[in-house]
Amino acid sequence: MRIPRLLWVSFLAAAMFAVGAWMVWPSSSQPPASDARSAGLSARTTPFARAAPIPPTPADDLSKAALLDALARSDDPGAPAALAFAAEDPRLGHRAAAALGQVHDHAAASALAQLATGDGPPLLRANAVQALAASGSHAQAPSLMKLLADPSQPVRVRIEAALTLGALHEQTAVPAMTQLLRGVDEAHAPAPLRLAVEQALASIASPNARAALGGIRPSSEEERRVLTALIGRSE
Repeated sequence: MRIPRLLWVSFLAAAMFAVGAWMVWPSSSQPPASDARSAGLSARTTPFARAAPIPPTPADDLSKAALLDALARSDDPGAPAALAFAAEDPRLGHRAAAALGQVHDHAAASALAQLATGDGPPLLRANAVQALAASGSHAQAPSLMKLLADPSQPVRVRIEAALTLGALHEQTAVPAMTQLLRGVDEAHAPAPLRLAVEQALASIASPNARAALGGIRPSSEEERRVLTALIGRSE
């Protein structure tokens, strides 16, 4: 049975704040909100990074963490909004953001796209972009390509945009990806982003994507090794 969106939000709000006075997260174990890797930004494996596990949750917060996970799996279109609301909680915000990345519901794609392109915290936005790999479609490609190409966006959001475009096999993104890799400005295309774009091209695996991979001039020995592996995988 699908629980209506407003009921989810009300239920989550009650669960999070009714006992807030006695549920205190130890400051020594809470990761910085800006540290997306230690906060479990992404479960997907990339050539350049592997996300660290989410820090242990105090026993008295386990019920809330379970609720967040259940909400992400609920197939309710209101789940992204409810998880974004929960992400404002200082104790469980990082778990709410991580749960957002696990939403697999095409009906939630529009809400996820709004979060991805909004002005929320980078961790929340990056996980919304990640969720679009399973919940989105080619309709979200223009927004994702805009995020990828914008050097003013957080690098982690741009990385997830590249990987999601690859997961969607978005062939229209190949020219923009190729153009980005031609840049030599580290601020425009830092090394982790270049590797994510190269992985996306290998995932798209269209003839023009393979040609783009073959034409890349690696900027480091690490990138050369990754490219060699990716080219072999895409053939």
